[in-house]
Amino acid sequence: MNLPKLNRLCWAAVEAGNNPPIIFTHGGVLVRSERKSDTALTLQPLNPDMLRHEISRWAMFHTKGINKDGSFFKRSAKPPLDVMKDLLVTRNPPVPELSMIVSVPVFGPSGTLLTTPGYDERSGILYAPPKGFTALPVPESPSEDELWEARKFIENEVLIDFPFAGEADKANLIALMLLPFIRAMVDGSVPMHMIEASMPGSGKGLLLHAALFPGLGADYAVSAQPTQDEEWRKSITSHLLAGQTALIIDNVNHKLESGALANAITSTIWTDRILGGNTNIRARMSLIFAATGNNPTVSPEIGRRSVPTRLTPATDRPENRTGFHHQDLKEFLLQSRPRLVQCCHTLVRYWQAAGCPAPKMRLLGSFERWTHVVGGILHAAGFVDFLTNYHAYQDASDIERTSLASFCDVAYNWMQRQNKLKATARELLEIAERVEGLELGGMTEGGRVRSMGKYLAANKDVFTSYSEPDEDENIWTTVYVIRKRSFSAGQMTWAIEAGEKAIETHQTHF
Repeated sequence: MNLPKLNRLCWAAVEAGNNPPIIFTHGGVLVRSERKSDTALTLQPLNPDMLRHEISRWAMFHTKGINKDGSFFKRSAKPPLDVMKDLLVTRNPPVPELSMIVSVPVFGPSGTLLTTPGYDERSGILYAPPKGFTALPVPESPSEDELWEARKFIENEVLIDFPFAGEADKANLIALMLLPFIRAMVDGSVPMHMIEASMPGSGKGLLLHAALFPGLGADYAVSAQPTQDEEWRKSITSHLLAGQTALIIDNVNHKLESGALANAITSTIWTDRILGGNTNIRARMSLIFAATGNNPTVSPEIGRRSVPTRLTPATDRPENRTGFHHQDLKEFLLQSRPRLVQCCHTLVRYWQAAGCPAPKMRLLGSFERWTHVVGGILHAAGFVDFLTNYHAYQDASDIERTSLASFCDVAYNWMQRQNKLKATARELLEIAERVEGLELGGMTEGGRVRSMGKYLAANKDVFTSYSEPDEDENIWTTVYVIRKRSFSAGQMTWAIEAGEKAIETHQTHF
């Protein structure tokens, strides 16, 4: 068997038959696109049997032999599995490279609106509209009237009944609604969206559906919160490999912390070994991350990477509310999807026609390109409160950060009263045990002292801000930092330094 020759002939047959393409490379892996229902198009990594199935439609295989009388014969044959295995390890196979699958027209990396169904070679985007969907036209340069009609439809028809805590929460939610349409324009990372509520029954899940349905339809999976980093890693890899657009965590019910998730949110390229094999995936990180929860707590690394939308219903029984603008919002979304898609296109096109101005705000660290694009679109459309609740959300959801700030404030003032420049872990333990949210280990006093020492060591040289109002309701902020000092009587000592108090600012200098 001449494998190199058969390899070339098979790939020539694939190049000729794979049109329109159904076989792609995605993340360095050969995949096949499959439609599992009337709406969902997914990807599946190719194995030898699947590749044999496809190639048998594009090429004829035969075997040669010698009859008893010495004459030659040729018979039809199945594609050899050894050849299929050889094809799967081909370097740079001649098939299109796929970046993402979309079900509605989206804006490509250059900002061009991709309206033709099928595979777009320049962007690597496969537009596969669901059965019966037809996109509505949108002008290249929408007028102000068209912009405000689009904004009014989103606010007054879709979002009107949700009890947003403030205008920033609504603006952040619309940022999530726009994200599927402009994800390819963001050459970089995008933050996770956290939809939180003050109590159950507030409509978090429905609001998330309202935000994602225009761009994704119902083609997104909702998962429970993983508990281990390995589970997060597997989930992220499987979502990317299947060509899914979003990774949604419903009902965060314990602290959200994961190094794998934090890494994925800020990564531009995701690498991992595919479960059950020796194949590696190296894919552009194109996932949209979102989660819901009732007053969720998150780790500092997740909090910094999250954008909040908070719901605060003015009732203790939000599930019993009546008088909604649309009694069945999901049905309204289903019927109105073309109009909603057009509204999102209009907001983006209005910003583009204005020259893609930068938003009048500070760009969010690690997400500069996302802030520029999404913030620019929202500010041009009049949503000027975008991200103005970002720091308040971090302070409220990050118990570790707030407990550290409280501990430093109490400990610093105690040391001032005692005229102490430094203190041991044993001396600081009693103060730490009075601080809400500061959890120490150890069953015995000695164990708790050791745990206190580890806590101080883990937070040394970390700057933390403690804010409190005065009698005139002015907010004063002090920045503290824990410093490691010297041994005293065989024990490590610690100091807490404080900057000058500043009103309405976190820019305190030591």
